[in-house]
Amino acid sequence: MSYAYTIVGGKEHELSLYFMLNALLQSRIDVGEETTDDEDVNVYLASLLHSLVDSALPGSSNVSSYDVDIAGMAEVGDLRDRYRLYRSNADHAMIAAAVFGQPWFDRRSKASQSETECDRIATKGKRYYVSAASIEQKLKFGASAVSEVLTKLSERFELYCRILGRVRTAHLNLFGRMSAGEMFHLERDAQEGAKPALIRQGRDRFIDAYSEWMSVPSRAAGKKVNRLAESLGNLDSNFRFEEI
Repeated sequence: MSYAYTIVGGKEHELSLYFMLNALLQSRIDVGEETTDDEDVNVYLASLLHSLVDSALPGSSNVSSYDVDIAGMAEVGDLRDRYRLYRSNADHAMIAAAVFGQPWFDRRSKASQSETECDRIATKGKRYYVSAASIEQKLKFGASAVSEVLTKLSERFELYCRILGRVRTAHLNLFGRMSAGEMFHLERDAQEGAKPALIRQGRDRFIDAYSEWMSVPSRAAGKKVNRLAESLGNLDSNFRFEEI
């Protein structure tokens, strides 16, 4: 299993990621769409939101408003470059439609009476996620955890936009009005609320890494297992693992 984000990291990174994931879970309840089979998507979207706080969405240099630009960049890159291209443009479409509410696709074209700007963003976002999922499967020689997440994002694009929209209105606008003490309690509550989902994702990553090491016991694979074990242990006090 390979993710485009880290499950845990520095203290500030962890707290903001906890906040985003907890806000996402609360927003799902608010809109009546509690998690069913997409806990992996929750962590992906929380990391996507966190990237806005950290700096900017990854892959910004590959983002374009126009299909012709995307097609041109896809022609010159290798398979992995095309994967990053489609995924970053799909992520930007999701964030543009759900969080900023300022569509940036196809500014030169005029919308038909039956198709709104958000409809066009959703159509392109879905298509880019499908393309990224297809390329990911080719890179991994079959279905992978990441391709499954990207497929869900494509199939339920509007749903996740609605959830992220709730995060924007109910949670993200709190930052400017909170005192240091209020933020401390919010971060603590968010950390506890988000921890179970992060532990599940961390266990999945650890198991996958350990399986890879068992198949090909290289030094690099062993270091990856130990690193993930340490991170998981920091989250889950019941988890024990001796370094290999």
